[in-house]
Amino acid sequence: MSKLNRYNQKLLAIIGTLVLIIGAGSILLGLGVWIYDGIFDQPQRQETGVLIQDPENPNADPEAPTVKQSLSFYDPVRLDTIGSSYLIPVGQKNQEPRDGRRNYKFGSREILSFSKGYYQYQKGLHNNFVIYNHQDESRRKVFDQLVAVSQWAYYRNDSNKVLLFKASTEDNNHDAVLDDLDHQKLFVYSIQNQELQEFKLAHHQVIDFRPMEGSPLVAIETRLDLNENDIYKHEEPIEYYALNLQTMSMMPLISAKLKTEMQGILDQEKTGRP
Repeated sequence: MSKLNRYNQKLLAIIGTLVLIIGAGSILLGLGVWIYDGIFDQPQRQETGVLIQDPENPNADPEAPTVKQSLSFYDPVRLDTIGSSYLIPVGQKNQEPRDGRRNYKFGSREILSFSKGYYQYQKGLHNNFVIYNHQDESRRKVFDQLVAVSQWAYYRNDSNKVLLFKASTEDNNHDAVLDDLDHQKLFVYSIQNQELQEFKLAHHQVIDFRPMEGSPLVAIETRLDLNENDIYKHEEPIEYYALNLQTMSMMPLISAKLKTEMQGILDQEKTGRP
């Protein structure tokens, strides 16, 4: 066999090997993308905002037809393993297509169990909830007003069982939809007393709530509206409140006096004063 033939055979072998490697790589890449899509891109429940008629909306068309919505119920959630109460989220579906921001992904569930309490946490976009007790067959709605709840949590300790809700009640951005883009407030429902309480925080937007383990307190994360224009930006400060589930009272986690002292230290550092 001539040297030219041996060279051609080696060259063909190298080309063939490269083709096999590229082909195998493409297959593996395609398989990886397929697996990723299957895990992370699974179809999720979609929820629309709560449509409202806003007479102050400058962009509203008075001759536009009203889009109606229907109640849509979701899977009952057992509130604890020893009780008989279930929470049924109530959503809403448009009866016809509507332009604009229509869908809200439903998901993000978390359960925390610790020595002195139990905490269950979910996100979604709902207009109400029903508490169902299978022992006495009772059914009660939580809200008597139009709301858009974007987050809820169930908390149980030795002395109390409560539901916490982050919800909008006013269309602050005048888009004729109540959703998580509007001002978020804090509502707390006592299961024992069957009472709903709104905790009003002037110039604060509720962002999140988490239990403070080892205590009857829940930390309420809020964003402060510094210029009091009802527009809450990510650049504005975060402040925490402590909700006491035994007394059903709330107070700043950092006192005004301590906050003033620390702000004075920060101001001195920024201005270079001694």
